[in-house]
Formats: sequence, C-alpha cells, structure tokens
Amino acid sequence: MMRVFLELILPVLVPFLAYFLWLRLRGLRATLRGLAITLVAALGLAAISLLSLSHFGGAPPGTVYVPAHLDADGKLVPGEFVPEATP
Repeated sequence: MMRVFLELILPVLVPFLAYFLWLRLRGLRATLRGLAITLVAALGLAAISLLSLSHFGGAPPGTVYVPAHLDADGKLVPGEFVPEATP
C-alpha cells in the first residue's frame, strides 16, 4: 500500500498541495485556470513516475519468472527469475 501511495497517489497530490500552499501564503483564491494547470502537472508527474518504474524496475532482460512451488520433498521454493532457456 505504501508503494501505491508513493508511486501513484503522491505524485498527483503534491502539485495540488503546493498550489494551495502557495495560494494560502499569497492570500489569493483558487481559479479554474490554476487548477487546470495543476491537474496537468499532476498527471505529468504520475506519468513520469509510471514510466520510470517500468523502465528501471522489474526483472533483468532475458529472464523468466518461475513462481513459488513445492519441490519433491515438499519444501516451498520461493519464486525467482531464471535465465530464459534458448531452443
């Protein structure tokens, strides 16, 4: 849940919080144009975080995920990434 918050929710909320904090300090009121610009910035930050996660996260290239399973002795073998078998 913390990962979802840090990678998806926080990038959307930070621009709105910064905008409203800036308005509060300046003593101004929110406008529709300002909210629209903030929404675009928030969606841009969310897109950047998702793209960076897909680019830098995950398994190394050329590997296959083998899910957790029970071996012949009944012991639980955790899931792992193994090199892909070449035919």
